[in-house]
Amino acid sequence: LTPTVTVLALYSTPFVTLFYGPSFSPAGLSLSVLAIGGWFLTFFYILTSILNGAGHVKQMMWFCFFGFLLNTLLSILTTISFGIIGAALSTTVTSVFLFFGVFFFVNKIFQPDGVLVIVGKTLVSLLVALTSWFLLRDLHLYFVLEALIVSFVFLVPIGLFGELRPSRWHLAR
Repeated sequence: LTPTVTVLALYSTPFVTLFYGPSFSPAGLSLSVLAIGGWFLTFFYILTSILNGAGHVKQMMWFCFFGFLLNTLLSILTTISFGIIGAALSTTVTSVFLFFGVFFFVNKIFQPDGVLVIVGKTLVSLLVALTSWFLLRDLHLYFVLEALIVSFVFLVPIGLFGELRPSRWHLAR
C-alpha cells in the first residue's frame, strides 16, 4: 500500500491527465493530498476491524463519530477559503488524527511487540523513496518508469531491515 500511495501522491497530476485529459490536471493536487489521507484511513479501518472483533465496538463508534464531526467542521472552514484543496486537506487531517488515535488505543489494549519499530522502518523506507523521487524528477523520465523506480527503492530498505523474509510472508495472507 505504501509504495502505491507514494507513487499516486507524487505523480497525481500525470495520472489525472492520463485518465481524464489535460483539462482536469488541476485536480492532481487534491488527489495527491487525498492519497496521503487514504493511507492513514486504510490503516485506521484495519485497526478498527481488529478492535471491533476484540469487543471494543463502542469505543470505535466514538472514534468514528469524532472523525465525522472533525471532518465536517474542518471541511466547512477550509472549503470556503481553499475550495477542493481545503476539502482534501480536511479529510486528510481527519484521517491522520483518527489513525493515530486508534493506533495508540491498539497499543494500549494489546501492547503489540515491535509495532512502533515496524512503523519506524516503514517511515525510513518512505524517506529513502522520497529522496529517490527528488533525484529522479530532474531527469524527466516517463512518470511510469519513475514510479517503478521509486517503488523498488522503497522496498530495498524494507528488505534490508528483514521485513521481506519468507518467515513473514504468512502475515500477508
